[in-house]
Amino acid sequence: MRNSTFKMSQIMFCSFIILFLLINCVPFRPALYEKTSYNIDLSKYENEGLFITTGDYYQNYEPLSILTVTCYDGYIYKGTAKPTQLENENYYDDLYSNQESTYKMKDFDYKSCYVNDLLDFLFESAKKLNAKGIIRLEIKSVTQISPINGQTQDGLLITGLAIKEK
Repeated sequence: MRNSTFKMSQIMFCSFIILFLLINCVPFRPALYEKTSYNIDLSKYENEGLFITTGDYYQNYEPLSILTVTCYDGYIYKGTAKPTQLENENYYDDLYSNQESTYKMKDFDYKSCYVNDLLDFLFESAKKLNAKGIIRLEIKSVTQISPINGQTQDGLLITGLAIKEK
């Protein structure tokens, strides 16, 4: 009885050592120093008649709507020019899809979110409201767990208050 307990302890100890060595065999890669400068040109929106600022607006204005735009990096079907969440889900979802239940990665491209693309989308949304400005503009990095595969997706969130002058 003692022999079997001793052997079991040895096996557990050896397993622990092997596991410890495997975990620590991952090569150490330090985060690299990075220094970046970004420029977001808002003049093209002002030339189209829409004032945009990260601050407040001190003239009389009427708030129209809080605008929110989100985007998450991921794969997009090549045949889709402007994706919507529903269009993307249809290509992955076996239950609701009108596509084949299997897909080939060659039919998809990886698309990243870019601030300028989201600002264009925000601008179009403000135009539909006949807004003359967007104040308190905020741009944030966000993440989500993909409902498709459970992996983390990086993205962007832009919010602002659409206004018109009184």
